Amino acid sequence: MDDPKVNLKLVHLDGESLVTGVVTTVVDTSVEECAANEFCSLYSRKFKRSARDRGITDFTVKCINDHSLYYLTTRNLGVLIPGFAEREFRLKATWKKDDLGNALVYFEDTSECDITHPVKSKSVVTSVQTFWFFEPLPSIGGVPQTKVTLTSKVNLRGAIPSRIMNALAPRFASTVSDLRKKFDRNRSIDTANSFDKYNESHDFKLLKSPDSRVVMKAVHLDGESLVTGIATAMLDASAEDCAAYEFCIDSREMDRTARDRGITDKTVKHINDHRLYYLSTRTLGVPGFALRQGRNKAIWHKDDHGRILIDFSDTLDCDESHPVRPHVIVASVHTVWSFEPLPPIGDIPQTKVNFIAKIDFKGAIPSRMMNR
Repeated sequence: MDDPKVNLKLVHLDGESLVTGVVTTVVDTSVEECAANEFCSLYSRKFKRSARDRGITDFTVKCINDHSLYYLTTRNLGVLIPGFAEREFRLKATWKKDDLGNALVYFEDTSECDITHPVKSKSVVTSVQTFWFFEPLPSIGGVPQTKVTLTSKVNLRGAIPSRIMNALAPRFASTVSDLRKKFDRNRSIDTANSFDKYNESHDFKLLKSPDSRVVMKAVHLDGESLVTGIATAMLDASAEDCAAYEFCIDSREMDRTARDRGITDKTVKHINDHRLYYLSTRTLGVPGFALRQGRNKAIWHKDDHGRILIDFSDTLDCDESHPVRPHVIVASVHTVWSFEPLPPIGDIPQTKVNFIAKIDFKGAIPSRMMNR
């Protein structure tokens, strides 16, 4: 397993068809989002697109209700060994949540689809019991934490050499690893926990702000390309209104003011209600310096205390669909907005806003340019 944050245990006796595996990790999101991701992914477009890469040659998903569905798949064993027939997995999936806040998604054998979807000739029907268990953990830096345990008992039927099982094991573990990586918020957690440290740091230079009610600080070494900046302010608006304004970066207001902020071109592609891709090309405002492009994935979430974080981090997800243009330098960008609700003044909501940005523009950048 090539993910050090995922633990895999596998038990199989050579020549036997029964294998038991347990995979554990911790995911940077809520129990509900983990469970929804695994349950809904079974009929998502991404699942259909990547099915063959995971050895699935045919599949049928039939929803029963909001908590249950039928999940029928035909798979090869992932190795080119003549004589091994395809295996059919005929399962019923159900999810539920207990009184302690844990969520469970479990898969078990079913014969309820045998008439409407008969077993294919020459296929071998397996026996499977799989359990996803999602347990809530204390938040870190406002980011929800969930302990994930995937336990599976699979009888592939027939005499299966251990070398084949070892070849199949990474596929089993990769399901958990993909979940962890999808919601990985390590950089966001580190940044959120570092606000106080940065605010108290004496290494930052206090900058002249165009707005007397906004405090700005930055650190940059002359000739270096990396700069870290912090801005703080109090706003007469709710945390939700503030977050919506910043996350809706494809609004007409944002488009209208783009060039005033040095943006010469931008692409916004929504992933879901909480995530989007944001590609922006900017000028540094000095002749002779190439355009810089930020290629980011933005994610927002709300913690248990009502604070809203928006995290912009580098991504390669759009490199194929939106290649980097010639003569444009790709910058490395990590920015986080923190919107913390405060007691209202009269009927007017109050929000403390922290904005921290770490940007590597690549190349030798004079401080006079950074100060601009």
